[in-house]
Amino acid sequence: PDLNLTRPQIYFGEGPDSYAIVRTRENEFDYPGATGENVTTTYEGRDGISLRRWPVRLLMAMELKDRNLILSGYIQDRSKILLHRNIQERIKKLAPFVTLDNDPYLVAAENRLFWLIDAYTTSRYLPYARRHQNGYNYLRNSVKIVVDAYHGSVDFYAVDPTDPVLQTWQKVFPKLFKPFSAMSASLQEHIRYPEALFAVQQDMLLSYHLTDPKAFYEQEDFWNLPTQIYARSEEALEPYYVTLVLPGKQQEEFLLMRPFTPKGKQNMIAWLAARCDPPHYGELLLYQLPKGTNTYGPMQIETRIGQHPEITELITLWSQNQSQLIRGNLLVIPLENTFLYAEPFYIQSAQGQMPEFKKIVLVWEDR
Repeated sequence: PDLNLTRPQIYFGEGPDSYAIVRTRENEFDYPGATGENVTTTYEGRDGISLRRWPVRLLMAMELKDRNLILSGYIQDRSKILLHRNIQERIKKLAPFVTLDNDPYLVAAENRLFWLIDAYTTSRYLPYARRHQNGYNYLRNSVKIVVDAYHGSVDFYAVDPTDPVLQTWQKVFPKLFKPFSAMSASLQEHIRYPEALFAVQQDMLLSYHLTDPKAFYEQEDFWNLPTQIYARSEEALEPYYVTLVLPGKQQEEFLLMRPFTPKGKQNMIAWLAARCDPPHYGELLLYQLPKGTNTYGPMQIETRIGQHPEITELITLWSQNQSQLIRGNLLVIPLENTFLYAEPFYIQSAQGQMPEFKKIVLVWEDR
């Protein structure tokens, strides 16, 4: 569908934290036109420091160690300088006390582009709490941050008002955090459960799914995170987003999920899903498979794919002429009372940089 973006330009993003001077005598490059000419634009956003006054230009030249801010003939009275354009660095300047997720994502809403960033309240000193390998023993995704990709404005939304750490910061900075209800409905539609938090919760669940103290002490039923063949080597199967109907539900949902395998084995024993759609956002559902049943785990499926005669023949064919076969991420998709496994295959030539999609392999029960 047509996005109808009124401001498709991105002045604030994930690039290096460099400054930009806008509204100069030279228009800014926007995109290459259909007939070969370059389409230009001029920044009309709210952000920026005016360079109309010479003392400001002198101070900026000294701070940024760039004499062009004084000598350049392109700068005019209406010119502005945009600072802290990297969204991560921009947020850290405003709220260095929250821990930012490493995966900001760009969304289209209100005919503009916005960055959504998950932020966490953390601690290393919560009593009687086991410390994760990331160093924290307290981690909550209590804040969602929205950065306007054009204007550079930053809004902090409190999505977990029960978090005591967040409540403390709200008392210190009462005007910084907005209630989640203040976020526009079009932006709320793009909220998703963060992979980093989900991965930490799964790490802890490998052992803490046990409720019997004796079984926990003897480590009888600990779990592992599965692996897969990615590209040409065995790697961890990362959490992935899917849209599907959960068992016992009627409507499709946007979910984050990943399966578990028993410790020391490759069959699948359980899977965890995080719901991303309101009003169930943030709910975690753990589905444990009945004991005594044998459900293929990801590496068992990888072995079946690699041993299938027709697929083996295709792999040999595609690996000729200095081409390389790349096996993509394996998806384990719950479907009715069983699982569908899907893995894409790509081909990359020795001269090419972009792999070409060739085929997707589906595994269903014994087929």
